[in-house]
Amino acid sequence: MLNQMREVPLLLQLCDKDSSPVELQLQLSRDILKKCQDLLIPNALLMFGDFFRTGAFYGYRMFPTFGLLSQVYSATSPLYPNKLANLQGQILRTRPDLSQPYVVMYKDRNGNAVTSGMLWRILSVFAQKLNATLELSLDPTSSQVNSIKSGYFKLLEQIQNDEIDITISIYPMIMSSRRHIAMFSTPVAVRGLCTMLPVERMLSPRAAIRGVLESPWMWVYIAIIYCLTRWIRKRRLLGRALLILIPSLIQLTLLCTVVAQLSALFIHPQRLQFISTLDQLQAAGLRIVGLHSSFNQYPEEMRIKYASSFISYENMTKFVLLRNSLNTSYGYTVYGLKWHFYAELQSYFKRPLFRYSTDICIFRQSLNSLLFRENFLHRHQLNLYIVRLRQSGILNFYMRHNFYDLLHAGQHKLEDLSPQNEITPLKYTDIDFILRLYGYAMAASILIFVFELLSYYINVCLNTL
Repeated sequence: MLNQMREVPLLLQLCDKDSSPVELQLQLSRDILKKCQDLLIPNALLMFGDFFRTGAFYGYRMFPTFGLLSQVYSATSPLYPNKLANLQGQILRTRPDLSQPYVVMYKDRNGNAVTSGMLWRILSVFAQKLNATLELSLDPTSSQVNSIKSGYFKLLEQIQNDEIDITISIYPMIMSSRRHIAMFSTPVAVRGLCTMLPVERMLSPRAAIRGVLESPWMWVYIAIIYCLTRWIRKRRLLGRALLILIPSLIQLTLLCTVVAQLSALFIHPQRLQFISTLDQLQAAGLRIVGLHSSFNQYPEEMRIKYASSFISYENMTKFVLLRNSLNTSYGYTVYGLKWHFYAELQSYFKRPLFRYSTDICIFRQSLNSLLFRENFLHRHQLNLYIVRLRQSGILNFYMRHNFYDLLHAGQHKLEDLSPQNEITPLKYTDIDFILRLYGYAMAASILIFVFELLSYYINVCLNTL
């Protein structure tokens, strides 16, 4: 009856016809209240049938060790003092799944073991607030987990076996069944699983200039100007002084338009088409790398229609190493919290390599919480503590600090991985197609001139005959 509500005030009364000896009352009280401590019922009181005559009742001290308390009822004294405010050094057992950047473990220069990370700070300050001792235990047979899902089920089994009190890892609530939902805390993070895509590459000078000449609007503009010039000549309006300047002004406008477009290409080079849909992703030939364990969570259309655009890794360590290398040949699935790290890392680059795309997402929002034992005594205090961290902005500060934790641990280095572009003069290969186009135009002009000469001399010859 008291499952998930063991902390409610509980009053037990032993009804006996005759008054029991004091020694028997003490023994019964010790046995019953010790059982309450084992069942994690902190607010339990016990009284006997002679309470209304003697006013005596029994409670117990829960921390640091069990102690029977014999009390006399008084209207001014509290019946149920808050026993959970001071744990007197009680141990809170926790265990991580070694998922970075939430928990980072390394050795400093002096060889001392150091534990840091967002979740470690949250739980260590929480334990300090309760005057408890946070005990971090590791499974000696485990290393980096293969997936978030496997880490969840492994830690869930350890919690059910009463090996730990609370995890130092966060998991989406959608992983849990209905009977396990009460074992999740207030959401620590609201994150989505989206993609980090390579920043669209700049066009080469050759492709940029070709793009200007291949623009249909450029040729439409030239055709309009040509037709306007021919119309003015046929109307014989060029005899007037002001109208003589019109063809030259039109040609100057055309020349300035072309020069302006070419100058814009050199001042702010164009980029490839912005990828915002899976169709554009497939057309660009870019593939997204993710975990095989997460593939079943993809939307059905994404798994069926665009399966060829995804690469799945079985091993999480290999996937993380590939993503941390910032190889721009692929895109990667990434949680929103993890993207904060990559965004901070790229702020030290001359130009960013990746961008966070919210247009291509596996799921846009997921509630992620800590996992604790079924009747965790401090869950209400923990939930209130998490809410206050979020409202005060301290939680966001911890998230941003993950970047420096990984730097101190030697997981990453502050080095510019962006490609270095050297400013060089235009080469022949950049404008060779323009020279070829000019050559074709000259050849066509010469052929037309030759044909006109031939037709003229043929007519002369025929007339002389």
